[in-house]
Formats: sequence, structure tokens, C-alpha cells
Amino acid sequence: MIVAIYVRVSTDQQAEKGYSLETQLAECRKKIKDLPKVLAVEEFIEDGYSGAYLERPALEKLRNALREKRFGAVIVYDPDRLARNLTHQLIITDEIESSGAHLHFVKFEWVVNDHLGIRAITTRLAQLQYPTRTDKNSWNIGTVHDIIRRETYAGTHWVNKEYKTKVGRNKFKRGSRKPSDWIAVPVPPKLLP
Repeated sequence: MIVAIYVRVSTDQQAEKGYSLETQLAECRKKIKDLPKVLAVEEFIEDGYSGAYLERPALEKLRNALREKRFGAVIVYDPDRLARNLTHQLIITDEIESSGAHLHFVKFEWVVNDHLGIRAITTRLAQLQYPTRTDKNSWNIGTVHDIIRRETYAGTHWVNKEYKTKVGRNKFKRGSRKPSDWIAVPVPPKLLP
């Protein structure tokens, strides 16, 4: 099997906070040891490109190679490196899976494997200087609790949970549907390191 590694860093600050290309490459290369029958590895390195956009040179090369069904697996350090936007993550994940390849992420096992609680995770995030989405190192227990409870971060996003009915000219009534009416959409897990 041929394996693709995709790594990305957009700013010097990310490189300083543990997202350096060298760190990502080293961790992704270690992950290869978990895969069977690896014959070759191709690395796609994105230096200085934002994950907010799909138009990135190395990502375009990877996506073209996926269309050729060249890989058996794609390894990415974490979902954030693949794309910042959940919709973009879904598009890329679908392209990977449609090509017959399996997507593997290196990080987030703190709750499941390390059995850490919310306070311990918050402390570890601060110690590692892992930035928040506003690029500050100010994690709080409430935020971590919300991330752990939200199923989207574990790989399932639910749609059709609510309804909206017009009750007046400019008025709407919102309500919740029964869980049996919800539709599960698999998404790449958004995992913490």
C-alpha cells in the first residue's frame, strides 16, 4: 500500500506552538508503523497556507492523486491541519474515502486512552500552549466540557434535530424533533492533541 502524509502550517506562531512541519511529519511518520504492508510514502507539505481555503498547492496535488486512486491510506496530524472549516473537512474526507483510502489522524486520545477528566485536559492544553480558536492560550473548563460532550467532535454530526414553523408574518416557532427523526452524518473527528 502507498501512504500519503499531509501536513500544513500557516503561520510562524503555529510552528512555535507545536504545529511545526517537522513535528507533524515526525508524528505522521510514526503513525505509519501502525499500518500494514506500507510499500511507499508520499508527503504533501503545505508551508504558509491557511486551512480556511481549499485552494492550496499541496492539497490540490493530494486531491488529484486521490482521483487516481493512488493511496491506501492518508495520514494527517489532526483534522485542523486538513481544513479549518467542517464543510471542507467533509469534502476532503469524502474524496479520500471515495478513492478507497482510509483517513488516519495522529492526535486525540486523552479522554478514551488516558482517562483524563475535564480539569486535567484543561491543564494539559494550557501546559502545551495549545491555542484556542481565537489563538489565545485561555482554555476554560466550560469550553473543554462542551467539546467533549459534542458528538461532532467524536465523528457524528446530527441534522434534522429541530424544526421551524411560520406562525405569523415575521414570526417563527422553533422546536425539537424526536431523536428517531434525527439524521446522523459521519464527519472527521475534531480531536484535541
